Amino acid sequence: MTSIELPDESTDVAQQWVDEMDRYGITAMGFMVGAEAYDDFLEAKARFPGRFMGYANINPGDPEAAERVDKAAEDGLQGIKLYPSSWPELHVYDAACYPVYEAALKHRFPVFLHFGITIGGQADLRHGNPLDIQVPSRDFPDLNFVIAHFGAGFFRELLLLQYQADNVYMDSSGSNSWMRYLPYDLDLRKIFERAITTGGAEKVIF
Repeated sequence: MTSIELPDESTDVAQQWVDEMDRYGITAMGFMVGAEAYDDFLEAKARFPGRFMGYANINPGDPEAAERVDKAAEDGLQGIKLYPSSWPELHVYDAACYPVYEAALKHRFPVFLHFGITIGGQADLRHGNPLDIQVPSRDFPDLNFVIAHFGAGFFRELLLLQYQADNVYMDSSGSNSWMRYLPYDLDLRKIFERAITTGGAEKVIF
């Protein structure tokens, strides 16, 4: 079981992030921002201009989801992120998700998606297949979709998607520990080689 030590309330988390970024020569960093941390993120973004990029966590099942995308644009965020395996009532190809895609397109937002395995036993992997985004990517050819963590276990499906969709990109962030759950040997070098071979280097976000 993974354990995460949370900072106490007196910790200046934003300053800690900036210190670490400076230590490693990082100019700016992207954060996936949930509703509970949204105001704190905006405060940090204002304190350290140009250092924090934000991607709002959106649930299309929320009746105000499209308005939340508009709010994210108004607040200067850079995109949105969706967690399909946490929506038991929706798939990413359902019509209920389309207003969110339309709002993202209006603001020229990229749409990050976390498919595949994730922390927590409540995730529903029936909603975790990257191929589910194929129809929306066809219906919104001018909207860029980014599949996080190389599909987090659905790497084969992500590669197949490269054949079908020019506007689907592959993100390489995270530990990529999902590799240990595959029935065949795979390492990061092989993953990058295959991703670049199928989609091209311009389709891989590092």
